[in-house]
This record gives sequence, C-alpha cells and structure tokens, in this order.
Amino acid sequence: MYYLIHTSSCTRPFLTVIAFIARDFRGWGYRVDCHPRESKYIAEIRIRERAMNGTKWRVELMEIWAREVISRTTQERESGDQVPTMRPTGEELSHEERRIERASNFVQDFVDGIAAFGDLLGLISKYMRLLHAVVHTSNATLPPWSNPDILIADKVTLEFHFHEALRKEHLVHAMSKAISKNIGRMGRVERVMMKGSIKVALFVDVSDCVIPQGGSDEEMRDPVPVYERGERPPPYLQG
Repeated sequence: MYYLIHTSSCTRPFLTVIAFIARDFRGWGYRVDCHPRESKYIAEIRIRERAMNGTKWRVELMEIWAREVISRTTQERESGDQVPTMRPTGEELSHEERRIERASNFVQDFVDGIAAFGDLLGLISKYMRLLHAVVHTSNATLPPWSNPDILIADKVTLEFHFHEALRKEHLVHAMSKAISKNIGRMGRVERVMMKGSIKVALFVDVSDCVIPQGGSDEEMRDPVPVYERGERPPPYLQG
C-alpha cells in the first residue's frame, strides 16, 4: 500500500509506504490518501519524485513527522496531560493496528530522546536531514542478542548518513531511553562501514498480536517470513 500525505508546508503530497507514518499523520488531522501498489497514479507520482529530487530540495517527510512529534510532546508536558494526545488510539484496535501503534510509539520515543540533547526542533532537523532510509519489517528475524522472552517482533530500521554532526552516543542514549519506557522493546546502534552510515535497529514485541492466547498448535505455528529490501527466499530444490 502507498500513502500520499498532504501537508500545508508543501504544495505536492509526500509519498510513503510506511504504515505507522501514515497512521500518525492521519491521527493528527492531515489528509492521507491510500493507493494500491499497482496504481498508475502512484507510478506517475514516483517518476515526478525522482525527477524532482535531483533538481529541487524540500523538507523531507520524516523531518515534518519528527517536528510534529516533538511539538506535541512538548505541549503535553507543559499542559500536564496524563494521556498522550499525540498518539491517537482506540480501545478496540485490530491486531495489525496494535502492531503499527507499537512501532510508532517506539520511534516517537526514540526521536524524543534525540531532542533531549539541545535545541529541540533544531537538533531534530539536523538528524532527520541525515536520515537516509526507514524500513518497517513485520515478523523480523530476531538477532542473536535478542531478549529470549520476545518470540515475534516487528523491526524499524533507521539508517543515517555518517556526518560529523551525527553523534553515535546521542543515538545510543536516545535508543536506551526509548527502550526503558515500555516492556517488549530492544535495539542496537551500529556503524555500517561499507555504506558509510549508522544504522539504528528497533525491535518491538508483537507476540500477543500474532499468537492468540490459548491458541491451538496450528494457530501458534511460525509466521510467514517477510524479507527486507535486497533479501529473497532460498532457492527451491526439488527432491
């Protein structure tokens, strides 16, 4: 699914495939249009985006998203709200909606942790402009260092261009702070020397969204694997 997000700061809509980003903007009152992957309209939008990226700069969607997060978090702290109004939620969320909400909350807490190191919006703009890629993976492969209590997790990968303005210790501190805010979270910050980037991997437990309580063996079987970009299933060998 593709999402077109309309903002007041740009005349052209932003295109994304990240479900939790679209969910947050919709909850904040932005217009969000959904289109299937085979949409001819989306194909045309993608062609225009590629042509524009090399000739015209504009604020990226993740920077707008992060600034919204920080602005709303600051307002809530100043007003003393007990329930975060920045995170629209409902009592009867579907399993898929709960998974998306958890991913969103984890990344929001991570961004909030980054902003703690100085000028809130200025620091967020600096880091978000170095953000190269965001990948949201359902049923992610668990790393060797994972918490043994977490059986199934969704993963959000944030990859930043390496730059002297980017402080790895800030990312580590922000991640640790976000992990401490809720159970079922884990993550790691690592430098990718081959690509000259720093990758932040955030894992959130979704076992209860996939495995029904008291379910049968058939219901509790391993989930269908979801492959990240560049990965593919192993070749089929006929016996």
